[in-house]
Amino acid sequence: MAAHARLDDPPSGSRLRLVDAVSGPATAPHLLITVALSVSCCLHGFAASSIATAVPVIGRALHAGVGGGEALVTAFFLGAAFGVIAAGRIADVFGARRVLVAGLVVVLLVTLASGLASTLPELVAARLTVGVATASLYPAAIRMLAHTNTRRGLAVTMGLPSIVAASELMFGIGPAAGGALVTAFGWRVACMVLAIPAAAAIVLVYKAFPAEIDCVGAPGAVRRRVWSEVDPAGLALAIAVAATAAAVLVVPIRLSSPTMVLPTALLALIAALVVHSQHRMRPAIDLTVLSSRPILLGLGRTATVYVAVYAVVYGLPLWLADRGWTAEQSGAALLPVAALSVGAVAMFRGAVRDRGPVPPLLAGAGSLVLVGTGMLAMPTFPVSGTAAAVLGVLALLGVTCGAANLATQHGSVAASPLSRAGGVASWSRLIQFVAGQGTTVVVVQALPGTDVGLRALAVGVVALGLLLAVTTAISPTSQGDPS
Repeated sequence: MAAHARLDDPPSGSRLRLVDAVSGPATAPHLLITVALSVSCCLHGFAASSIATAVPVIGRALHAGVGGGEALVTAFFLGAAFGVIAAGRIADVFGARRVLVAGLVVVLLVTLASGLASTLPELVAARLTVGVATASLYPAAIRMLAHTNTRRGLAVTMGLPSIVAASELMFGIGPAAGGALVTAFGWRVACMVLAIPAAAAIVLVYKAFPAEIDCVGAPGAVRRRVWSEVDPAGLALAIAVAATAAAVLVVPIRLSSPTMVLPTALLALIAALVVHSQHRMRPAIDLTVLSSRPILLGLGRTATVYVAVYAVVYGLPLWLADRGWTAEQSGAALLPVAALSVGAVAMFRGAVRDRGPVPPLLAGAGSLVLVGTGMLAMPTFPVSGTAAAVLGVLALLGVTCGAANLATQHGSVAASPLSRAGGVASWSRLIQFVAGQGTTVVVVQALPGTDVGLRALAVGVVALGLLLAVTTAISPTSQGDPS
């Protein structure tokens, strides 16, 4: 029998109330808090996407070839999986400000060092470390925002929607910005540029948040019991699960080869982690949060949205390549997605404040259905009309990225008990990584870039949009935040 109680709905006083006001002036402290957390959280998306256009150049410069370039992407994903699992629990126990500042300092130092790398292993190690550090920022930031809301007893004027918008924007412009930096200054500068916003974020965090915020991270006189609270054994198991899951996603699995040991090991590690978590009072990976229906529902919706979005982002270019589009043309067509997703966040932040996440969820679901419908019709268009159809579909995808992402994150975080806000944020981020990376691998390896493949992808996207709409209609989440 589990040594800890099931997570019940937290009292109303401990719920997180995260909204972005659209009326009334923002006071300087509120604005400073928003900017500090937004700059911190957007570093991960920019670091993840800006390297894409630099990978071929780095491979040639370091004589690593295509496989070496791919190792940089894989290393970053592995590091992110480690960081996001550990950071939430550590932030809840040891102090979110410490975790956030430590992550930013690591980003600052390691990105500067990465520009001096002379061999591929050095750069891979740097990318792994940056993945750990940037992934730790979001859970810590959400924990700090939760504390701020509770201290003030009211909704923060610029909170979660601003963080979501900044992350969407920086992830979207990352490839173009990385390409421009590589062309103008070389790949070393492209690797080092993240140090600038990291340094700015450190200054902003110190100005926005007092040191005593970290006292909330540990109940009572817990300083001497920090490591028992963090649960190192549980963290080690969780990291092993993340590493094995990442290996399953990036290594081709064949029934008759030794690679079959990977899925077997993954199942065994997951079972061990579940048993460990059930028999520990305060486990590193708190499975009891999944007993909260709003949190579980929010995580499920997050997975649905990310599977659909990544399927389109990686599947549609395969079909376009079969029609003669270059990688640069496909990349340029994806650029407006970021701007439209930010616009969708701005459009629906008032609705989230007043009526909860249901309106943007339904808008995102409807957009997904239209995206899939448009993709179904694309093969019938003449070549001259393909560009217009693609831009229309991707414009709708931008609405999904902004509206649904805002709603799913709001739903999960708003249902979080204050003491476990970092842990729930880690779950949300982990779901995003697994859904996104898993979908990418499946689409790239299994989907043919033909009309048949595009139609199969379109049917799947329509189904996911309908699933999101039905679950929202049947089980609407909580209403708007009281102010």
